[in-house]
Amino acid sequence: MSSLNSSYSARISELEKLIREHNEKYYDLDSPVIEDPEYDALKEELEKLCPDSPVLNDIGSHVFGEKFTHSQIMGSLAKCHSAKEVMQKFSGLEVILMPKIDGLSLATHFNNKRLRLAATRGDGQTGENVTPNASVITNMPEEITSLLEYEIRGEAYISKSDFYGTMDQPGYAGKENGLANPRNGASGGLRQKDASMTKDRKIRFVAYEILGELNTPSHSEKLDTIESLGFETPPYRVIACNNEEVIQQAIDELKEMDASLPYETDGVVIRINDQSLFEDAGFSGKCPKGALAYKFESIKKHSKVVDIEWTTSRTGRICPVAVIEPTRISGSIVSRITLNNLAWIENIDVAIGDEILFEKANEIIPRLVSVLKRAEERTLNLPVFCPSCNVNVARPKASDGSQGIDICCLNDSCPAQFKASILHILEKLDIKGIAESTIDKVVEAGLVKHPYEILDLEESRLQAIGFGDRQSEIICKAIKTPEASKAHILSCLGIDGWGRRMFETLSKQISLDEIISNSVSIETLAETPGVGLIRAKALTEGLSIKDSLLKGLVERIAVKKEAPRGTSLAGKSFLVTGTLSVKRQEIEKMIIDAGGDVISGVSKKLNYLIVGEDAGSKLDKAVKLGIPTITEDQFRAMLP
Repeated sequence: MSSLNSSYSARISELEKLIREHNEKYYDLDSPVIEDPEYDALKEELEKLCPDSPVLNDIGSHVFGEKFTHSQIMGSLAKCHSAKEVMQKFSGLEVILMPKIDGLSLATHFNNKRLRLAATRGDGQTGENVTPNASVITNMPEEITSLLEYEIRGEAYISKSDFYGTMDQPGYAGKENGLANPRNGASGGLRQKDASMTKDRKIRFVAYEILGELNTPSHSEKLDTIESLGFETPPYRVIACNNEEVIQQAIDELKEMDASLPYETDGVVIRINDQSLFEDAGFSGKCPKGALAYKFESIKKHSKVVDIEWTTSRTGRICPVAVIEPTRISGSIVSRITLNNLAWIENIDVAIGDEILFEKANEIIPRLVSVLKRAEERTLNLPVFCPSCNVNVARPKASDGSQGIDICCLNDSCPAQFKASILHILEKLDIKGIAESTIDKVVEAGLVKHPYEILDLEESRLQAIGFGDRQSEIICKAIKTPEASKAHILSCLGIDGWGRRMFETLSKQISLDEIISNSVSIETLAETPGVGLIRAKALTEGLSIKDSLLKGLVERIAVKKEAPRGTSLAGKSFLVTGTLSVKRQEIEKMIIDAGGDVISGVSKKLNYLIVGEDAGSKLDKAVKLGIPTITEDQFRAMLP
């Protein structure tokens, strides 16, 4: 195990643990301990390191009511920090700038003038139905001035004047220190089971997007339409993106307005104003390519390091965290700062007793910026023994022979690593209902001696070590006859750089049965598109090391049968516009099932535009580009 790989895996494990903890505090307890930008930063880092982590699927999924699937993804925005970046992305285009409102994203659906449904953003695809509570939002129109069906998206917020001095005070809503900030107050308010309690929070709604059959060629005209329907809308600026000075001036104007706005803001949204061009830009993951979020500069604060704590991760990496004197910054109190690894600590030369400068930038977790004053008596509190198993630790060298960056526990039986491996398996198999305390108890009792044996628990054995009948039943029901794809099973191994999506990509070139048997050479793997030599070595070595774990999982997990994709539309791309006989998603599923691809906008890459009634600008652009347009019936005739 190289030190670099250890660091990579350990950070993923650390991020997953942090996000789970903050999910519980935010969604279940309504008592967040970090601010949204910090949480977003954790999520974004995990998305980069392990995009198929099941923890990401849990974000926004804690609901008190029924789930709701959005008709169009409610995407997040890519970040930028300078007018230069804006200029590089949107040069020569007309853009619209709006305040980036720090609220809870909400989609409201109106039909025949009335609010029929409201749902939170959730994970961007699935949110939670909060219609009863949204109906008591202070400024939500009881009726809009149109009989047409519209979806109005925006931010639920609590005004600064209503929040500060009242809701942030000790004892408010039964909270020892009151509510953390207006954003969390709005979020918790919309999740109250009693709508009258929601009403007490004085939540408001500001709208910035409308979906439906519209004839509005620009986003600025969309905002005018939204306002005409009776909604509060944000102020905006429309400029030609021709030089950095003009862009910066528009950003500064909106930033100067912050004090006079009723809601908190943390930046400026910049998007292409032309609606057709915006749609054609498409998406990158969950981020629309036609928009950016300009983030305001972070605030920096002084503090003092009072301790450095070390904890053992799933891969054996012993991770350092600086405990600092509690310091309020940007609306919350920070008392802990992650220090990355030992090499990083040595490079910046920080130790217990030092006075430091740290920041809480909008897109990262609290980060140590510099050491202001080093104490006369300094210590790193370096661990000699593993904090979990008390076995001697080591600092393995990197694969090139250089000094490693981490301190590691090399004991494969280390309790911290063992427990984390079990949690990792449960997460990858999407098994819920088994708490960490349960794992501690069954491991201590000797019921689980190998990570895969968590799937062997029986009610009688659980009852014998003190679990109640109902709790034993819930645990065993959660693990009963688990079923997963081969890619999911392989992802349980926790091999560096190899998650479910990577295995699914590999399966298009190489049989996963061959991977499970570890019968594919490193050379063959390395030559596979998207793999390369480093990943190939990691996979081959990982399969050898975790052979017994894989065998144990394969024996206990039923392989899910996956419907094969058709080939009749292979190599062809489609886009759907207008009203058809069925929902658009159903047509898109037919395309995918037949081997075709669905793209997000009209471009030369598009093979066919499927046109329904009342088709708009997409049809006009397709005609100009000479792209074939077909009806729904013609499309169905292409299917087998």
